[in-house]
Amino acid sequence: VNSVFMDSRSSLVEIFPFGFEHDMYRQASGSGLGYYTTTVLRGKDYKNLRLFASRRDCMNRDPDCKLWYRSDHRTISLSHTDLIVIRAAIRSAIAYSRKRMLESVASRSKHP
Repeated sequence: VNSVFMDSRSSLVEIFPFGFEHDMYRQASGSGLGYYTTTVLRGKDYKNLRLFASRRDCMNRDPDCKLWYRSDHRTISLSHTDLIVIRAAIRSAIAYSRKRMLESVASRSKHP
């Protein structure tokens, strides 16, 4: 889903695979969109990670490394902790959108 087409009262929950983080859609939150992220806590590191100072360094300097961490083709195993964090992000997103919807309804009822 492209966030450009989302209602400004919506929320986006982005779940990243292990080792990958990105804030591309965070800027869209200026439009009123609620934005929540989490990254899976467990997974397998890129085979040549030891050659770099950090995962971020690896992803910035090695296209294969970036592809490894953002790949949709790796199996992702969610831990109990991951599920708790994801559930919290979803609850926050729902609460945010509910609040924005209620504000919208209240605003309309004041100005018929």
